[in-house]
Amino acid sequence: MRILITVLLLAGATACMSQDFSDQFNQFKTGNERAYDKLVRQRDSIFAKSIVDNWKSLQLEQPEEKIAEEPKPEAQPVAEPSLELMEVQHKVIADERPKLMRSFNQPKLEYDEEYDDFEKVESYEFHGESISLRYSAQFLSANDLSVSDEFGLSKAWQTLSRSPYQNIVKSLYEKAQEMNLPDYGYLLLTESFLDQLNISEAHKPVYQWFLLQKSGYVARVGLINKKPVLVIGCYGKIYGKRFYSQSGVNYYVLSDVPGQFESFQSETSEESNLFDFSLSSEIKLPLDPIKKNFNYLQKSGKDVSIDIYFNQNMVEMLGDFPQCDLRYYLTSSSSDLMKKSVQKSFEIHMTGKSEVERVQFLLEFVQKAIDYQSDKIQFGKEKVMYPEEVLFYDFADCDDRVVLLNYLIKTFTDVPVVVVSFPQHVALAVRLPSPTFGETISYKGYTFTFCDPTYLNSPLGSVIPQADRSKIEVIEF
Repeated sequence: MRILITVLLLAGATACMSQDFSDQFNQFKTGNERAYDKLVRQRDSIFAKSIVDNWKSLQLEQPEEKIAEEPKPEAQPVAEPSLELMEVQHKVIADERPKLMRSFNQPKLEYDEEYDDFEKVESYEFHGESISLRYSAQFLSANDLSVSDEFGLSKAWQTLSRSPYQNIVKSLYEKAQEMNLPDYGYLLLTESFLDQLNISEAHKPVYQWFLLQKSGYVARVGLINKKPVLVIGCYGKIYGKRFYSQSGVNYYVLSDVPGQFESFQSETSEESNLFDFSLSSEIKLPLDPIKKNFNYLQKSGKDVSIDIYFNQNMVEMLGDFPQCDLRYYLTSSSSDLMKKSVQKSFEIHMTGKSEVERVQFLLEFVQKAIDYQSDKIQFGKEKVMYPEEVLFYDFADCDDRVVLLNYLIKTFTDVPVVVVSFPQHVALAVRLPSPTFGETISYKGYTFTFCDPTYLNSPLGSVIPQADRSKIEVIEF
């Protein structure tokens, strides 16, 4: 009996101690959250003040247009049956640009703030994905403020930073992680969310600036003709957008509205993420499959017919991305649907073939199965496409063909590939396991053979006659 009483007393004491510890922990946690909240609010107040203190007119650089120095061929060049290969090794300009890299700092998401007056966005579709988020009505309060000068923008920041925004940022970021969205995909996700809240067009850049910056990205806001415009700091180039540079970072204005640009200047935190356009892993979007047949007549006289499936939701999202460095397209992934479809559809044509024979087959496929048209005619401007887009659209020029052929060679061979850039043309060069007669370049001690997916009917070792061989640059990726 005494033992039983002792056990019960000890159990009761342990329970009390456990409860006391739990209460102490909750008090500690609440105290720390309050202290952290106070620190964040102080930081936001200082930042809001710095907007006004560092406000100035900035001279924007004109957009860098993705235009060749000379016009690309209007029609696809065709190799004559009598084409004789030249055995010549060309001098090249080494690629001195830094390698593409992906260095991402996880955002320090602030603690969840519970609130009662929440609304819920009705489920809506974002490129096929169902999105449903909750938000506080207080988050909309900045939508009524004047944001036509630096004082209005400063007040808008303070108003938003004092609203319960933490769950919004956390929910958006977690959704982006679930979908494996790249940086610009996250920007599009925030935009789609704001569209559901009926944020005015004038205030949308302000809200998006706030959400992106709170998500750990380098984002700013400026004014053109007293209207807010969104600005993002990037790793690499965005073509077709005005920009300014500060401390080695290019800040791109996403609006095309003309006029004098004004904004604040502040140092970029080392913990913040510059926008990176890498697409090295699959974006996880719901399937909206499209089947497309590609057929052509081989030199041997054999008919080739290949069916490929790809995801229209992926194509539509990629269509909203800005134009950037060619190397991002060359290192991009595709939807899992396209990847598996390509592997299955080409399998019969790859079986039993050597590496050289595989490259030759893939080269002829891209030359013949996809019709040629310059971007100027198809889109009215230069536009490089991701592999999935190349298959979706009816036409492709030399850049796009290089992107697709590189994707296929990487899928079915272990052959090293570089891009060879001419003033008015771009092609590939491949390091084959055995020497192949024709035009080559020497790069880093290895011989690479020209592989031109635009030059119809041309074999390995040739490139279009129009290409200016006096200035050849190698682009490594």
